[in-house]
Amino acid sequence: MFTIDPEEGLSSFTGRVLDTAAATVPELAGPAYIIGMELPHMRGVHIPGLDQIFRPEIEAAGKWQGPGPAAAVDQAQIYQRMFAAARAAGLDEQRSDLEARRQIAACIIHELGHAIDKGDDGEQGILSHGPEIARNAFDNFLHNEPLPEPFTVAASIVPWKSHDLRFIRCCAILHSRVIPDLPLRLSDIIETSLYGLSPARTYARAMQFDGDFDFDDRTPIREILDLSPGDILKAKWRQDVLRWFQRSPMGDKETEAAEQALALCNGRRAKAEAVPVAAASDDYLPQPFEHFYELRPTPEDWLHDSFQSETVADGIRRMVAKLRTGEGDEEPAAYYFDCNRFSLPDATGWMEAHGIRYAHCVPAKNATYPQLTA
Repeated sequence: MFTIDPEEGLSSFTGRVLDTAAATVPELAGPAYIIGMELPHMRGVHIPGLDQIFRPEIEAAGKWQGPGPAAAVDQAQIYQRMFAAARAAGLDEQRSDLEARRQIAACIIHELGHAIDKGDDGEQGILSHGPEIARNAFDNFLHNEPLPEPFTVAASIVPWKSHDLRFIRCCAILHSRVIPDLPLRLSDIIETSLYGLSPARTYARAMQFDGDFDFDDRTPIREILDLSPGDILKAKWRQDVLRWFQRSPMGDKETEAAEQALALCNGRRAKAEAVPVAAASDDYLPQPFEHFYELRPTPEDWLHDSFQSETVADGIRRMVAKLRTGEGDEEPAAYYFDCNRFSLPDATGWMEAHGIRYAHCVPAKNATYPQLTA
Protein backbone atom coordinates (compact mmCIF):
# COMPACT_ATOMS: atom_id res chain seq x y z
CA MET A 1 0.00 0.00 0.00
CA PHE A 2 1.34 3.42 -0.99
CA THR A 3 1.89 5.65 2.02
CA ILE A 4 2.74 9.35 2.07
CA ASP A 5 5.40 10.52 4.49
CA PRO A 6 5.64 14.32 4.98
CA GLU A 7 9.35 13.89 5.75
CA GLU A 8 10.15 12.15 2.45
CA GLY A 9 12.00 14.18 -0.15
CA LEU A 10 10.20 14.97 -3.39
CA SER A 11 12.73 13.07 -5.50
CA SER A 12 12.22 9.88 -3.51
CA PHE A 13 8.43 10.38 -3.55
CA THR A 14 8.52 10.81 -7.35
CA GLY A 15 10.46 7.57 -7.75
CA ARG A 16 7.92 5.63 -5.70
CA VAL A 17 5.03 7.02 -7.76
CA LEU A 18 6.79 5.89 -10.94
CA ASP A 19 7.40 2.42 -9.47
CA THR A 20 3.74 2.15 -8.45
CA ALA A 21 2.55 2.96 -11.98
CA ALA A 22 5.09 0.59 -13.56
CA ALA A 23 3.81 -2.29 -11.43
CA THR A 24 0.50 -2.44 -13.35
CA VAL A 25 1.38 -0.83 -16.70
CA PRO A 26 3.36 -3.05 -19.09
CA GLU A 27 4.48 -0.05 -21.16
CA LEU A 28 6.36 1.23 -18.08
CA ALA A 29 7.85 -2.11 -17.03
CA GLY A 30 11.20 -1.30 -18.65
CA PRO A 31 13.29 1.80 -17.99
CA ALA A 32 11.20 4.94 -17.45
CA TYR A 33 12.29 8.31 -16.15
CA ILE A 34 10.79 11.32 -14.38
CA ILE A 35 13.15 14.30 -14.65
CA GLY A 36 12.72 16.91 -11.94
CA MET A 37 13.41 20.39 -13.28
CA GLU A 38 12.13 23.96 -13.36
CA LEU A 39 9.45 24.35 -16.03
CA PRO A 40 8.27 27.88 -16.79
CA HIS A 41 4.56 28.11 -17.68
CA MET A 42 3.79 24.41 -17.04
CA ARG A 43 3.80 21.69 -14.39
CA GLY A 44 5.04 18.84 -16.55
CA VAL A 45 5.83 17.91 -20.14
CA HIS A 46 6.46 14.83 -22.24
CA ILE A 47 7.96 14.59 -25.70
CA PRO A 48 9.39 11.48 -27.39
CA GLY A 49 13.13 11.27 -26.90
CA LEU A 50 13.30 13.19 -23.62
CA ASP A 51 15.30 10.32 -22.12
CA GLN A 52 18.03 10.82 -24.72
CA ILE A 53 18.00 14.61 -24.40
CA PHE A 54 18.66 14.34 -20.65
CA ARG A 55 20.75 11.18 -20.78
CA PRO A 56 23.90 12.98 -19.52
CA GLU A 57 22.05 14.15 -16.38
CA ILE A 58 20.43 10.75 -15.85
CA GLU A 59 23.79 8.99 -16.21
CA ALA A 60 25.42 11.48 -13.84
CA ALA A 61 22.80 10.59 -11.24
CA GLY A 62 23.59 6.90 -11.75
CA LYS A 63 20.03 6.09 -12.89
CA TRP A 64 20.45 5.36 -16.59
CA GLN A 65 19.13 1.87 -17.42
CA GLY A 66 18.62 2.23 -21.15
CA PRO A 67 16.13 4.01 -23.43
CA GLY A 68 12.60 4.42 -22.15
CA PRO A 69 9.67 6.84 -21.80
CA ALA A 70 10.52 10.01 -19.91
CA ALA A 71 8.75 13.12 -18.71
CA ALA A 72 9.86 16.32 -17.00
CA VAL A 73 7.94 17.42 -13.90
CA ASP A 74 8.43 20.54 -11.79
CA GLN A 75 7.79 18.94 -8.39
CA ALA A 76 8.95 21.98 -6.44
CA GLN A 77 6.60 24.35 -8.25
CA ILE A 78 3.63 22.01 -7.87
CA TYR A 79 4.34 21.45 -4.19
CA GLN A 80 4.77 25.13 -3.35
CA ARG A 81 1.65 26.26 -5.21
CA MET A 82 -0.64 23.45 -4.05
CA PHE A 83 0.58 23.60 -0.45
CA ALA A 84 -0.03 27.36 -0.35
CA ALA A 85 -3.46 26.97 -1.95
CA ALA A 86 -4.45 24.25 0.53
CA ARG A 87 -3.33 26.33 3.49
CA ALA A 88 -5.24 29.34 2.14
CA ALA A 89 -8.33 27.09 1.93
CA GLY A 90 -8.03 26.34 5.64
CA LEU A 91 -6.34 22.92 5.60
CA ASP A 92 -3.75 22.12 8.26
CA GLU A 93 -0.12 21.48 7.36
CA GLN A 94 -0.46 17.68 7.20
CA ARG A 95 -3.46 17.75 4.86
CA SER A 96 -1.87 20.51 2.78
CA ASP A 97 1.24 18.36 2.37
CA LEU A 98 -0.93 15.40 1.33
CA GLU A 99 -2.79 17.50 -1.26
CA ALA A 100 0.44 18.91 -2.71
CA ARG A 101 1.94 15.43 -3.07
CA ARG A 102 -1.26 14.10 -4.61
CA GLN A 103 -1.00 16.74 -7.30
CA ILE A 104 2.62 15.82 -7.99
CA ALA A 105 1.57 12.18 -8.39
CA ALA A 106 -1.30 13.21 -10.67
CA CYS A 107 1.05 15.24 -12.89
CA ILE A 108 3.43 12.28 -13.17
CA ILE A 109 0.59 9.94 -14.20
CA HIS A 110 -0.68 12.55 -16.69
CA GLU A 111 2.70 12.87 -18.41
CA LEU A 112 3.26 9.10 -18.42
CA GLY A 113 -0.15 8.89 -20.09
CA HIS A 114 1.20 10.96 -22.98
CA ALA A 115 4.15 8.56 -23.32
CA ILE A 116 1.80 5.57 -23.45
CA ASP A 117 -0.71 7.25 -25.76
CA LYS A 118 1.69 8.50 -28.42
CA GLY A 119 4.58 6.07 -28.04
CA ASP A 120 8.11 7.17 -27.40
CA ASP A 121 10.14 6.81 -30.58
CA GLY A 122 12.35 9.86 -30.21
CA GLU A 123 14.26 8.99 -33.38
CA GLN A 124 11.19 10.01 -35.38
CA GLY A 125 10.66 13.23 -33.47
CA ILE A 126 12.80 15.91 -31.91
CA LEU A 127 15.92 13.71 -31.85
CA SER A 128 15.94 13.27 -35.62
CA HIS A 129 18.09 16.44 -35.85
CA GLY A 130 20.64 15.21 -33.32
CA PRO A 131 20.85 15.50 -29.49
CA GLU A 132 22.41 18.99 -29.37
CA ILE A 133 19.81 20.59 -31.63
CA ALA A 134 17.12 18.63 -29.80
CA ARG A 135 18.27 20.01 -26.44
CA ASN A 136 18.27 23.59 -27.77
CA ALA A 137 14.83 23.09 -29.30
CA PHE A 138 13.50 21.77 -25.99
CA ASP A 139 14.94 24.72 -24.07
CA ASN A 140 13.34 27.15 -26.53
CA PHE A 141 10.04 25.32 -26.18
CA LEU A 142 10.15 25.64 -22.40
CA HIS A 143 10.67 29.39 -22.45
CA ASN A 144 8.00 30.29 -24.97
CA GLU A 145 5.00 32.22 -23.72
CA PRO A 146 2.04 30.08 -22.53
CA LEU A 147 -0.54 29.05 -25.11
CA PRO A 148 -3.65 31.23 -25.30
CA GLU A 149 -6.70 30.27 -23.30
CA PRO A 150 -9.22 27.84 -24.84
CA PHE A 151 -11.57 29.40 -27.39
CA THR A 152 -9.00 32.04 -28.31
CA VAL A 153 -6.67 29.46 -29.81
CA ALA A 154 -5.77 29.83 -33.47
CA ALA A 155 -8.14 27.99 -35.77
CA SER A 156 -5.50 25.37 -36.60
CA ILE A 157 -5.05 24.39 -32.92
CA VAL A 158 -8.00 23.14 -30.89
CA PRO A 159 -7.69 23.44 -27.10
CA TRP A 160 -7.71 19.67 -26.61
CA LYS A 161 -4.70 19.16 -28.90
CA SER A 162 -2.82 16.13 -27.47
CA HIS A 163 -5.65 15.70 -24.94
CA ASP A 164 -8.26 14.04 -27.17
CA LEU A 165 -10.55 11.08 -26.49
CA ARG A 166 -7.76 8.55 -26.86
CA PHE A 167 -5.72 10.35 -24.20
CA ILE A 168 -8.74 10.69 -21.89
CA ARG A 169 -9.25 6.92 -22.15
CA CYS A 170 -5.56 6.38 -21.46
CA CYS A 171 -5.77 8.51 -18.29
CA ALA A 172 -8.90 6.66 -17.17
CA ILE A 173 -7.25 3.26 -17.57
CA LEU A 174 -4.13 4.47 -15.76
CA HIS A 175 -6.35 5.88 -13.03
CA SER A 176 -8.25 2.62 -12.57
CA ARG A 177 -4.96 0.76 -12.17
CA VAL A 178 -3.16 3.09 -9.77
CA ILE A 179 -5.92 4.33 -7.43
CA PRO A 180 -5.78 1.25 -5.19
CA ASP A 181 -2.39 2.65 -4.19
CA LEU A 182 -2.53 6.37 -5.07
CA PRO A 183 -5.44 8.48 -3.73
CA LEU A 184 -6.23 10.19 -7.04
CA ARG A 185 -9.37 11.25 -8.91
CA LEU A 186 -9.65 11.27 -12.70
CA SER A 187 -9.99 15.07 -12.52
CA ASP A 188 -6.59 15.19 -10.77
CA ILE A 189 -4.94 13.38 -13.68
CA ILE A 190 -6.80 15.23 -16.44
CA GLU A 191 -9.31 18.01 -15.81
CA THR A 192 -10.96 17.94 -19.22
CA SER A 193 -12.69 21.29 -18.73
CA LEU A 194 -9.26 22.97 -19.02
CA TYR A 195 -9.18 21.83 -22.65
CA GLY A 196 -12.58 23.16 -23.68
CA LEU A 197 -14.34 19.84 -22.90
CA SER A 198 -16.98 18.73 -20.40
CA PRO A 199 -15.82 18.20 -16.80
CA ALA A 200 -13.97 15.00 -15.93
CA ARG A 201 -16.92 13.74 -13.87
CA THR A 202 -18.98 13.48 -17.07
CA TYR A 203 -16.27 11.47 -18.81
CA ALA A 204 -15.93 9.28 -15.69
CA ARG A 205 -19.63 8.40 -16.05
CA ALA A 206 -19.29 7.75 -19.79
CA MET A 207 -16.23 5.56 -19.22
CA GLN A 208 -18.43 3.07 -17.37
CA PHE A 209 -19.73 2.10 -20.83
CA ASP A 210 -16.39 1.99 -22.62
CA GLY A 211 -16.41 -1.11 -24.86
CA ASP A 212 -17.01 -4.70 -23.74
CA PHE A 213 -13.35 -5.66 -23.44
CA ASP A 214 -11.77 -8.82 -22.06
CA PHE A 215 -8.59 -7.62 -20.37
CA ASP A 216 -6.87 -7.51 -17.02
CA ASP A 217 -4.39 -5.22 -15.31
CA ARG A 218 -1.49 -6.71 -17.26
CA THR A 219 -2.96 -5.96 -20.68
CA PRO A 220 -0.90 -3.28 -22.45
CA ILE A 221 -2.86 -0.05 -22.43
CA ARG A 222 -2.11 0.66 -26.10
CA GLU A 223 -3.91 -2.58 -27.04
CA ILE A 224 -7.03 -1.27 -25.31
CA LEU A 225 -6.70 2.19 -26.87
CA ASP A 226 -6.65 0.63 -30.33
CA LEU A 227 -10.12 -0.81 -29.71
CA SER A 228 -13.13 1.32 -30.59
CA PRO A 229 -14.68 3.08 -27.56
CA GLY A 230 -18.25 2.40 -26.47
CA ASP A 231 -21.08 4.35 -28.08
CA ILE A 232 -21.81 6.53 -25.06
CA LEU A 233 -18.17 7.53 -24.68
CA LYS A 234 -17.87 8.33 -28.40
CA ALA A 235 -21.07 10.32 -28.17
CA LYS A 236 -19.76 12.37 -25.24
CA TRP A 237 -16.69 13.24 -27.32
CA ARG A 238 -18.82 13.99 -30.38
CA GLN A 239 -21.05 16.33 -28.41
CA ASP A 240 -18.06 18.21 -26.94
CA VAL A 241 -16.32 18.56 -30.30
CA LEU A 242 -19.42 19.83 -32.08
CA ARG A 243 -20.17 22.26 -29.28
CA TRP A 244 -16.65 23.70 -29.42
CA PHE A 245 -16.74 24.19 -33.19
CA GLN A 246 -20.16 25.81 -32.92
CA ARG A 247 -18.63 28.40 -30.57
CA SER A 248 -15.34 28.93 -32.38
CA PRO A 249 -14.58 31.22 -35.35
CA MET A 250 -13.72 28.40 -37.77
CA GLY A 251 -15.57 29.81 -40.77
CA ASP A 252 -15.69 27.56 -43.83
CA LYS A 253 -13.22 25.13 -42.25
CA GLU A 254 -15.59 24.20 -39.43
CA THR A 255 -17.06 21.05 -41.01
CA GLU A 256 -13.71 19.67 -42.19
CA ALA A 257 -12.00 20.36 -38.87
CA ALA A 258 -14.86 18.85 -36.88
CA GLU A 259 -14.76 15.70 -39.03
CA GLN A 260 -11.03 15.34 -38.33
CA ALA A 261 -11.54 15.85 -34.61
CA LEU A 262 -14.40 13.35 -34.48
CA ALA A 263 -12.24 10.79 -36.28
CA LEU A 264 -9.94 10.86 -33.25
CA CYS A 265 -12.51 8.69 -31.46
CA ASN A 266 -10.28 5.85 -32.67
CA GLY A 267 -7.08 7.88 -32.68
CA ARG A 268 -6.94 7.68 -36.46
CA ARG A 269 -7.72 10.11 -39.24
CA ALA A 270 -10.70 8.45 -40.84
CA LYS A 271 -14.16 9.56 -41.83
CA ALA A 272 -16.11 10.24 -38.65
CA GLU A 273 -18.93 7.78 -38.05
CA ALA A 274 -22.37 8.80 -36.88
CA VAL A 275 -22.71 8.06 -33.17
CA PRO A 276 -26.03 7.92 -31.31
CA VAL A 277 -26.65 8.94 -27.70
CA ALA A 278 -26.52 12.58 -26.72
CA ALA A 279 -24.47 12.04 -23.53
CA ALA A 280 -25.07 15.72 -22.96
CA SER A 281 -25.19 15.75 -19.18
CA ASP A 282 -24.63 13.58 -16.14
CA ASP A 283 -28.41 13.26 -15.75
CA TYR A 284 -28.94 12.02 -19.30
CA LEU A 285 -26.29 9.30 -19.10
CA PRO A 286 -27.63 5.93 -17.88
CA GLN A 287 -26.23 4.11 -14.90
CA PRO A 288 -24.24 0.92 -15.69
CA PHE A 289 -27.15 -1.17 -14.34
CA GLU A 290 -29.72 0.43 -16.67
CA HIS A 291 -30.87 -0.60 -20.14
CA PHE A 292 -31.05 2.67 -22.07
CA TYR A 293 -33.47 3.49 -24.91
CA GLU A 294 -32.97 6.76 -26.76
CA LEU A 295 -35.99 8.00 -28.71
CA ARG A 296 -34.55 10.42 -31.26
CA PRO A 297 -31.92 9.56 -33.89
CA THR A 298 -30.54 13.10 -33.62
CA PRO A 299 -29.69 13.74 -29.94
CA GLU A 300 -28.62 17.31 -30.66
CA ASP A 301 -32.33 18.13 -31.12
CA TRP A 302 -32.74 18.39 -27.35
CA LEU A 303 -32.19 21.49 -25.23
CA HIS A 304 -29.58 19.91 -23.00
CA ASP A 305 -30.19 21.98 -19.87
CA SER A 306 -33.87 21.00 -19.85
CA PHE A 307 -33.48 17.29 -18.97
CA GLN A 308 -35.63 16.07 -16.07
CA SER A 309 -35.95 12.50 -14.78
CA GLU A 310 -39.38 11.00 -14.03
CA THR A 311 -40.32 7.66 -12.43
CA VAL A 312 -42.64 5.70 -14.73
CA ALA A 313 -42.96 2.47 -12.72
CA ASP A 314 -40.92 0.35 -10.34
CA GLY A 315 -37.54 -0.08 -12.08
CA ILE A 316 -38.43 2.21 -14.99
CA ARG A 317 -37.71 5.90 -15.40
CA ARG A 318 -37.64 8.29 -18.31
CA MET A 319 -35.95 11.56 -19.18
CA VAL A 320 -38.05 14.39 -20.55
CA ALA A 321 -36.70 17.50 -22.26
CA LYS A 322 -37.59 20.37 -24.54
CA LEU A 323 -36.57 20.66 -28.16
CA ARG A 324 -33.78 23.08 -29.04
CA THR A 325 -36.22 25.02 -31.18
CA GLY A 326 -38.11 25.91 -28.01
CA GLU A 327 -41.36 24.80 -29.60
CA GLY A 328 -43.85 22.72 -27.63
CA ASP A 329 -43.80 21.28 -24.15
CA GLU A 330 -41.39 18.77 -22.66
CA GLU A 331 -41.53 15.30 -24.21
CA PRO A 332 -39.84 11.97 -23.48
CA ALA A 333 -36.22 11.78 -24.65
CA ALA A 334 -35.10 8.41 -23.23
CA TYR A 335 -36.20 5.45 -21.09
CA TYR A 336 -34.12 3.60 -18.48
CA PHE A 337 -34.78 0.07 -17.14
CA ASP A 338 -33.15 -1.40 -14.03
CA CYS A 339 -31.49 -4.61 -15.25
CA ASN A 340 -32.09 -6.21 -11.83
CA ARG A 341 -35.82 -6.07 -12.58
CA PHE A 342 -35.93 -6.19 -16.39
CA SER A 343 -33.95 -8.36 -18.77
CA LEU A 344 -33.15 -6.69 -22.09
CA PRO A 345 -35.93 -8.66 -23.91
CA ASP A 346 -38.37 -7.70 -21.13
CA ALA A 347 -37.43 -4.01 -21.41
CA THR A 348 -37.75 -4.09 -25.20
CA GLY A 349 -41.08 -5.86 -24.88
CA TRP A 350 -42.34 -3.16 -22.49
CA MET A 351 -41.37 -0.45 -24.98
CA GLU A 352 -43.16 -2.26 -27.82
CA ALA A 353 -46.24 -3.01 -25.71
CA HIS A 354 -46.57 0.69 -24.92
CA GLY A 355 -46.09 1.71 -28.56
CA ILE A 356 -42.87 3.61 -27.86
CA ARG A 357 -40.50 3.68 -30.82
CA TYR A 358 -36.81 4.19 -30.12
CA ALA A 359 -33.78 5.06 -32.23
CA HIS A 360 -31.06 3.37 -30.19
CA CYS A 361 -30.61 0.92 -27.31
CA VAL A 362 -27.60 0.46 -25.00
CA PRO A 363 -27.83 -2.68 -22.82
CA ALA A 364 -26.84 -2.46 -19.17
CA LYS A 365 -23.38 -3.69 -18.30
CA ASN A 366 -21.00 -3.91 -15.39
CA ALA A 367 -18.60 -1.02 -15.16
CA THR A 368 -15.45 -1.52 -17.22
CA TYR A 369 -13.59 0.65 -14.71
CA PRO A 370 -15.49 -0.06 -11.46
CA GLN A 371 -13.22 2.07 -9.27
CA LEU A 372 -13.19 5.12 -11.52
CA THR A 373 -13.82 8.29 -9.52
CA ALA A 374 -14.21 11.73 -11.01
